[in-house]
Amino acid sequence: MTDSNKIEESQQSDPYVPDGAVSDPRLDRFRRWPFAQRIAQTIAARTDPSCIVIGVYGAWGEGKTTVLNFIQHELRDSPTIVPVKFNPWRFGDEATLLRSFFKTLADALRKSLSTKVEAVGEWLEQYGSILTPISLTLGGIVDVSPGESIKQFGKALSSVELDALKGRIEKFLGDAKTRVVILMDDIDRLDKTEINNVFKLIKLTADFSYTAYVLAFDNRMVAAALREKYVAAESDAGESFLDKIIQVPLHLPKADTIALRKLCFEGVDQAVRTSSISLTQEQVDRFVNHFIQGLEIRLQTPRIAKRYSNALSFALPILKDEVDSIDLMLIEGIRVFYPKLYTTIRENRELFLGSSSDYLHRNDDAEKNKQAILPSALAGLTTKESEAAKSLLSELFPRFGRMRYGSDWEEQWAKQKRLTSKYYFDRFFSYAVPEGDVSDAAIEDFLTQLPKHDLQDIQTSISQLMTSRNADNFVLKLRGHENDLPAEESKKLGTAVSLLGELFPNPETLFSPTTPFSQAAILVARLAKNIPVGNERVSYVEKIVLEGKPLAFSIEIMRWLRSGKDTPEVDRKLTEEEENALSRRLAERIKTVANEGPTYILHPKDSVAMLSIWAHWLSRDETSKYLSDSFSENSQNVLAFLKAYLPTAWGMDSGLPHKGEFMREQYDSIERVVDPEVVLSHLRSVFGEEIDHATFDTSRFESPDKATAFRFASMYSQRQTRKGNCDFAASCTTQGI
Repeated sequence: MTDSNKIEESQQSDPYVPDGAVSDPRLDRFRRWPFAQRIAQTIAARTDPSCIVIGVYGAWGEGKTTVLNFIQHELRDSPTIVPVKFNPWRFGDEATLLRSFFKTLADALRKSLSTKVEAVGEWLEQYGSILTPISLTLGGIVDVSPGESIKQFGKALSSVELDALKGRIEKFLGDAKTRVVILMDDIDRLDKTEINNVFKLIKLTADFSYTAYVLAFDNRMVAAALREKYVAAESDAGESFLDKIIQVPLHLPKADTIALRKLCFEGVDQAVRTSSISLTQEQVDRFVNHFIQGLEIRLQTPRIAKRYSNALSFALPILKDEVDSIDLMLIEGIRVFYPKLYTTIRENRELFLGSSSDYLHRNDDAEKNKQAILPSALAGLTTKESEAAKSLLSELFPRFGRMRYGSDWEEQWAKQKRLTSKYYFDRFFSYAVPEGDVSDAAIEDFLTQLPKHDLQDIQTSISQLMTSRNADNFVLKLRGHENDLPAEESKKLGTAVSLLGELFPNPETLFSPTTPFSQAAILVARLAKNIPVGNERVSYVEKIVLEGKPLAFSIEIMRWLRSGKDTPEVDRKLTEEEENALSRRLAERIKTVANEGPTYILHPKDSVAMLSIWAHWLSRDETSKYLSDSFSENSQNVLAFLKAYLPTAWGMDSGLPHKGEFMREQYDSIERVVDPEVVLSHLRSVFGEEIDHATFDTSRFESPDKATAFRFASMYSQRQTRKGNCDFAASCTTQGI
């Protein structure tokens, strides 16, 4: 197996990109090798025996460790250089740090040199052992380390012995024409005390001849740590101290933007491929465009490029087929590149999603809240970075900007599984299908099985997939496929849904077409367009309307099957003749059900529609007699009848539904199904002659049932008065008056 095959196989089994530094110059992608090589060659060419301290400054993840690896790689073949890597992370206290440092030097010399190795190793370890009890402050004041005896302290202060050891070591290195190069990394990751200990060590040993230090760290972080610990009054104390220690300060060359982009896109491509996600060219173009506009300005180090690809390697497989892949890739980009903004989005769902009502009414409070949360979300960013972040917000959350989007957009965003959809938002942040939702993968599997399953199997599957909590999303997802299903599958699905109407919640709501009940009826009706025009389609609509359960669901389906007068023929589901014939048959079904008992008692929520269809498509005389007979059976029935016509109103403060007042619209609806005189006569049997003197004013002080009856009687009286005036005017006109 070739190396490339091994790498590819490794990537398939482990999609995460390692964050390790590079050691082989042939793998240099960011022009670090020439920089490191120059440092190494400068050190190797020195003839001056004095110590030199070189600082390589760079931010986390910018490639400092790679530079140290390259320096070591270049120095390892030099016969006069002994490169030594020393990691200060491993030693928490000062005494251990000192002992370990000199032991590390001793071990490195033992491995590299053959002459008097044991002697120089012992000298170095002895030197470290003597220094261990001493704690030197950066100002040069000597303290005794805790726990050290006075005897040891006295020995440590014997500068004669220390100087003698130092002289022997320096003479040995000079005679051997050898220079020790100490490479020290990750100093900026230490805590303040540990950083202090490391620089005390360097200050203590920096005057050793034939040595060199190459220190890699973020100079801003280290300077801040030193400044905080020592001289709070001087704002530049940390920087001044570094200037005294570091003789050659070098800033890591900025990584090339194109090279960083290439590294990042390679990681993105790997994450997409290992997740088995196929992207269209349009999707790829959309991602690249918004990555460059919104994220690339924050792509400043190789490490963050790797972190981003690793974030995608985690998120994409979990949410495959459950969300829009490009939206997921962009919001994960915000999480990695703009973490404060990501948290703000996650915790302010409603503000970023907005609502369709914003299309008609400007929500000033929402606008103020949007403007209030952005400054903290974008804190610490440059002006250009803030603008880049805002461009991503405009793409991901259209309603967060000043553009208005109506309710029709919600359906489109949900169908596309976009982050801005209220049905999908939570998935992007929970990395799962939320409880109370239904998996898109489950929907796809359900639709795939349609050709193989019979009607009973399909009904069973729907019952298992849908619950009262996920009904909204379940129907919404099915509707997302309503235009794509073949004829046979459309018939199967539509028929199965029509028989399960009782499963779809139908709560009181201001916008009734948004309920799962109405949305399911719309689905069943629109599936008819996938069936060939003629007998096959007519047979389907007859089945769903005449056999659908419950009856109210069939009425709702018929409502969405009918077309308006101005609907083009190509957009109609049925011809006008077919619609009328089907409506008459539905009316016959309603008439049969009405024989079971008063509709306004047995089906109070649906009675208005039932009686209206019966009267319009068969006979008003029939409905009038039917109602009159039911009132005669029990005089109180007339009150239940009027109550069924009361509209639903919504509390301004609570937002809860309640029965509204009887209005002219309700009177007109009643008049279409029964002679108002019939209703009034039965109201007299309940309230007596008092009903004939009812007015709107008197109705306000009565019980709800009596108030409704009085309002009806008042409207009847007004109607009769107007009718009499019209008759009188017509008579006068006829007589030439």
